[in-house]
Amino acid sequence: MQATDLALLTQAALQSGKIASGYFGQSPQVWDKPDDAGPVTAADLAVNEMLQETLCAARPDYGWLSEETEDGTDRLNTDTIFVVDPIDGTRAFINGSKDWAHALAVVHKGQVTAAAVYLPMRDAMFTAALGGGAFLNGDPISPSTCTDLAQATVLTHKANCNGKHWKSGAFPDAKLAFRSSLAYRLCLVAQGRFDAMIT
Repeated sequence: MQATDLALLTQAALQSGKIASGYFGQSPQVWDKPDDAGPVTAADLAVNEMLQETLCAARPDYGWLSEETEDGTDRLNTDTIFVVDPIDGTRAFINGSKDWAHALAVVHKGQVTAAAVYLPMRDAMFTAALGGGAFLNGDPISPSTCTDLAQATVLTHKANCNGKHWKSGAFPDAKLAFRSSLAYRLCLVAQGRFDAMIT
């Protein structure tokens, strides 16, 4: 099912982009999630609703796990589940940055078998299937070959650089960069534009 799952995820990601783009820059309603879990917007919820309806209708035997859906135990009774973040980088979305993404995956018995990460404002569709390579807009991508941390450029957040988190008392010697969406950061490492990502 990997090839057909990937096609399904890709189409759903494109549809997510159309929905979210309609809210982008329009000051959508924003709520704060409990326990300081971050903001959620009307766009997150609209995309989540479409994804759940579309994907679960196409694969009724798959479970469902989404950042914007209350989790339950039903998915534990399935071998295969959808794992989605309707808008990864919601703060960037709210602030008008282009660095937010739709992140969708299929996980079978604990292993990711197909995934799509789409950045509508950058027209960037990252896709991958187990054993089939990774792609950006249909072109193959591959990670960097850098093995020297001192020469590496690492995507991370300033909070992760605090010396209290590191055994040596200081962040390792490396060049730092930041992008809002965690999924996008992973894709940029897969693409070889950056050497590593820490979160």
